[in-house]
Amino acid sequence: MVAALLFLLVPLRSLTVSRPAPTAAPEAPATKASAVHLRLTSTAVPLSFSVSHLGKVIWRGDASTSPVESVVEMPFSTEGVDLVVDAKWSFGQTAAVKLEVARGDDEPSAQTVWGDGAVSEVLTFK
Repeated sequence: MVAALLFLLVPLRSLTVSRPAPTAAPEAPATKASAVHLRLTSTAVPLSFSVSHLGKVIWRGDASTSPVESVVEMPFSTEGVDLVVDAKWSFGQTAAVKLEVARGDDEPSAQTVWGDGAVSEVLTFK
């Protein structure tokens, strides 16, 4: 019995000894801006649109043809990016807008939103 208690002494001691709190991990460096290719396709034209990232409009325009494309400089982390798409058509019928996002040579990622005359939606791209 004494041998078993002596055998458990080291693991029990390491579990019950208080340790100082770990120091905070250093903050991750800010994500650098990179060229991001955006392509907006609409089922109906004309339309007015804007694409925002972190509250800042990164692309705005009026489209009389579809699709329209642009390359913007913006931070794009490995976890992904949230973009707000606002679109307004000149008529009140249901229409859709598709946003494709590609960084560098990556395959584009696309999402589609529908609206009646207008739409405002947050889209997440990884």
